[in-house]
Amino acid sequence: MWTTLLLLVALGTLALGLVAHRLLAPAGNPFARPPPGPPRPLVTDPRARDKVLKRGFSTHRVPPELDAVVIGSGMGGLAAAGTLAKAGKRVLVLEQHDQAGGCCHTFQERGTEFDVGIHYVGQMHEGSMLRVALDQLTDGQLCWQRLPDPYDEVCLGPRRYQLRAGKAAFAAALEEQFPAERAAIGEFMRLSKAAGVVGTRVMVVTRVMVAMVGTWVMVGTRVMVATGVMVGTRVMVATRVMVAVVGTWVMVGTRVMVGTWVMVAMVGTRVLGTQVVLGSRQRQP
Repeated sequence: MWTTLLLLVALGTLALGLVAHRLLAPAGNPFARPPPGPPRPLVTDPRARDKVLKRGFSTHRVPPELDAVVIGSGMGGLAAAGTLAKAGKRVLVLEQHDQAGGCCHTFQERGTEFDVGIHYVGQMHEGSMLRVALDQLTDGQLCWQRLPDPYDEVCLGPRRYQLRAGKAAFAAALEEQFPAERAAIGEFMRLSKAAGVVGTRVMVVTRVMVAMVGTWVMVGTRVMVATGVMVGTRVMVATRVMVAVVGTWVMVGTRVMVGTWVMVAMVGTRVLGTQVVLGSRQRQP
């Protein structure tokens, strides 16, 4: 069994390497060059924006010879469509709402603009993997502003617990507010780091080689199936420490009881800082 599995992994890795070499060669990699230039002036005229974001569906507008149809214009759909378009594919994006953007879009009510869902984004510092990816997908049109420190505060009744950016500062702030939990906080940070590493690898494997080893890895990796509450209660003595750490999970829109440890760790410990889009969400779609 193990010999067969290792052989499949080796063959899959070889095939992936050949595909990556073909795609990432200078002539075939649409992301080989940096974004074309600085951000263009922000378009604030509603009518000009509606011509792009509110194009009603009509069969006459569907271009011929499409390579792909993306259903849904949220962040995932637009990222997939943008990547395919940069690779030279003809892509059609369909959206059931009256405008594109998903959680990135805005709306106006009595002259005031409101954002739908985006709060702040972690690990968007200069040079990070997420920042490079978004700069490429948006041609560098998003400007990011780092939030002041502390970047968030968790309120438990009259008590307020501050969350700070930076690995050392994040842990130090927790230890200062919970001095009796120093050992538990250190273990929590260690497990968070491990969860991030394992989670990234597993997500890559399950998408690239899912037919070969994806199911085996997902079932065999305990860190992926454990919930955040399961791990947190085993590490933390005081429940309020765990609540303070994962307090920002409310922005995910689900109960922390059902969140996997990998996701809880990544959301709860934005140790590299948080950023918001500078100026307006209008740049995002």
